[in-house]
Amino acid sequence: MQEHKFKYYDILHQRFGVVKSIDFETETLVYRIDGNLCKGKINEYLVKFIGLQDITGEEIYSGHIVEHPAYDKPYSVKRKMKMVKGVVEWHSGKSVSGKGHKNPSSFNTEPSFEVRDIANSNYNCGDWSSFHNCKIVGNIFQNPELIELGRVASTAK
Repeated sequence: MQEHKFKYYDILHQRFGVVKSIDFETETLVYRIDGNLCKGKINEYLVKFIGLQDITGEEIYSGHIVEHPAYDKPYSVKRKMKMVKGVVEWHSGKSVSGKGHKNPSSFNTEPSFEVRDIANSNYNCGDWSSFHNCKIVGNIFQNPELIELGRVASTAK
């Protein structure tokens, strides 16, 4: 069973705090920074542990920017590898067919984490290969320039 852990990005302190409790009725949470307990609202600054670690052993959370190897022809001896940066995102459900089509039907969902390629926003990779040999290079809150640099580099090609 996956361990449920959350962090909260505190704008005032410009860093993450560890979430201690969440109240879904009032949509508030309590988190700890530097030994101090703080209160926050459930919003886009709440990130969830995906249950995996990068190659350095650091826990991967939604909102992390990871770099991982990708292959143009994964099963060919002539395959070429390049490093791809992507944002780890939580998706509440997708088609069980595995084609990545979003399906609002509650009985046909499979919650998952995916890596959205920064350079190609139409490409999402929802399989474990995105997390195999990946390295955390930043996060969307403290390193938004990584996202912009990835987009600029892709349009320059």
